[in-house]
This record gives sequence, structure tokens and C-alpha cells, in this order.
Amino acid sequence: MNPTTFLVESAKQQPPPAHQYTGKLSSRRITSKQHAYLLALAKKKGLARHELDEMCLSRFRVVLDHVTSADASKLIELFNNKAESPVQAQRPELHEVVDEAKSRQEEIAQLRASPHLSRSQLFLYQSCSLLYKYQYVERRTPERLSLSLPFGKAIHGALEFYYRSRQRGVTEPVGTLEDIFRNQLSKDISTANVPIIFQKETPNLDSAITMGRNMLKTFHAVVDLGENEIAGVEIPLEAMLFSGEAKAPTDYKLVGVIDLLLRDKSGNLTVVDHKTASAQWTSAAVQADLQLTSYSYLLTAGGYASALSDTRCQIDVLRKLKVPKFESIQTIRTPKDRQRFAKIAEGVLAGIDARIFVPNRSWLCGGCGFSKACAAW
Repeated sequence: MNPTTFLVESAKQQPPPAHQYTGKLSSRRITSKQHAYLLALAKKKGLARHELDEMCLSRFRVVLDHVTSADASKLIELFNNKAESPVQAQRPELHEVVDEAKSRQEEIAQLRASPHLSRSQLFLYQSCSLLYKYQYVERRTPERLSLSLPFGKAIHGALEFYYRSRQRGVTEPVGTLEDIFRNQLSKDISTANVPIIFQKETPNLDSAITMGRNMLKTFHAVVDLGENEIAGVEIPLEAMLFSGEAKAPTDYKLVGVIDLLLRDKSGNLTVVDHKTASAQWTSAAVQADLQLTSYSYLLTAGGYASALSDTRCQIDVLRKLKVPKFESIQTIRTPKDRQRFAKIAEGVLAGIDARIFVPNRSWLCGGCGFSKACAAW
């Protein structure tokens, strides 16, 4: 079965597979009566559709449309139990936030425990297969660390907290986001056991913190979801990778974590990926970005969207400038894009299995953590 055929057939399955990383496939999908009843119960409780989906994601790791009939019965029982409120639109306690983050990290680690390929691995092998070898095959300790990695991680953590709070009906003040960023970046820098490569615009930790705080101020001031609901934040997904030539499943799964998933009033989903960058993203770069294509593959293979449909995608870029900018770029991913992605993944896996690892000079060299090892190669 080639990748395109696989995606088509997976969308036709009844029921479609749930979040596959749980290792469970639903034998019986939620019935139409259960679905309608739960929507009515949620409306009676004053809950929006996205809040109901958030409950399902939290409890069953899937949105309402893909819960099992048994889980739907549990949810109905919860709604009808007056002693327990199904959802509370209030700011969670700190220990709840910490526990949620730990649980999410454990789930992602479990997802990556089996043989897999992520977009990051695919990109790294394409960019410099020798760097891939050092990082993923030999698992070497890097000689140094580029600031862009902990900086991006800290910005991402602040944005994740913001969107999760929005799901709960709370709009966090910008000061909270700044604190999350500052604490995360300071911690990662102070605990790094290798030298940090600072950048021209951020030559030290203080300047990096100032830059990040200004970026978050810009984000907080201009971010606008419009009429979209938040369908999910940091959603781990996986799907089997298929060989385009042999028409058979490979030994690897594609894994990924979607930063943000939005849904409009018509039920259309939009995948959003967060980026930090100094330069403006060009339309060509957006079109060539494999991260969005991998998310499209995961959504269709998981049954969350039709295999014959286009996937709406959006890149939100926070630009590292003296006066930061927040830019949103919309694009789509088609079935042909997903088919091409599967072929690229197959080629990368073939190269890894053949142990083809060679250096490649590129912009990555400036912040590479293995420059000495590369020079001695």
C-alpha cells in the first residue's frame, strides 16, 4: 500500500483510529445519539464546544468526535453527576500546572520510545546527515549550545501556557508569560553543562531575557483568534510510515506534537506552528516547510481529517527585532504534499539504514554543537 492509498483507506475506516500513541484502537465509536446528547448536556452546563473537546482530550486523549462509545457513557455519567462539576473555567493551581506538564512530557517520551521519525530528525538528516549521526545515532554530548534552542523553548513554553489558559476561559496577563519565559530560559542557561553560543542581537542572558519579554509583549498585544476555537494545545500524534516503492509499512512511525489546533464555526481545522526568527519568512519557505506537512499527514492518517482534503495551516512567527513583530502566514497542505512527504521520509530512512552520514556546509554550521568533531571527521 503506497502512502496515498494508506491515507485514503485510513480516512474510510469506521471508526477512524484514535490517538494512536495510546496503543488503543476504538472498536466502537461514539454513537450519534450519544454525540447529540453530550452536546446538549454541555450547552445546558454553559460549555462551548471547544471546552467539551478539551475535556475529552484531557480524559481520553481524543476530541469528542473520536471517543469510544464506552468513554462517551462515562462522560454522560459525569455530566449527570451533580456532585462533580465537569469543568471549571478558573486558573489552575500551580501544582496542577506542574503535574499536567510532567504527565504530558511522559506521554511524549512514551510516544518516542518506539522506532520513529520526527520532522526534526528528517530536517536534520536532509540538512547535515553527519550532524544527525552525532545527535541521534551516537548521541554525543554537544561541545556547545546555541542560544536559539533554549530561547525558542522558553518562548514556546510561554505561548503554550497562554493558549491552555485561553481554553480554560482565562486570558493570562503578559507579565505571567514574561515570568514563565524568564524562569525557563534562566534555568536552562544556568544548568547547561556546555558553553552557550550567544548571538549578535543577544550577547548575554540579560539581553536575551529583554528580547524575549519584548517579543511576548508584542504577541500579547496583537494575537487574535478571530472566531476560531482552540481545539487542542500540544497534541501528540503518531502514524505508521509506509514505503512508496514497496507498498508496505516500514518499521518506523511518524511522530509529532502539534503546537496549536484551531477550529472555525464550520468545523474546519487549522494547524498552527510557532516559530521564532530574525528574518521574515518568505512564501517559498512556508510552502517548503515540512513541519506543516508532517502535521497534515498525522491528522489525516489519524482520521481527524479526510485523506482527500487539504489541511489548513498557519505559521505564527515572533521575530527577534529591536521592535519585535508578530506575523501569521496561512498556507495549505494537499494530498500530493503528503505523498511527497512520505517519499522524502522513505528516502531519509533508507539513508539512515545504509549509514550514509556526510557533512554539509550550511547556515547550521554557525551554531553547530559538534564543530570540532566535524573538523576532525
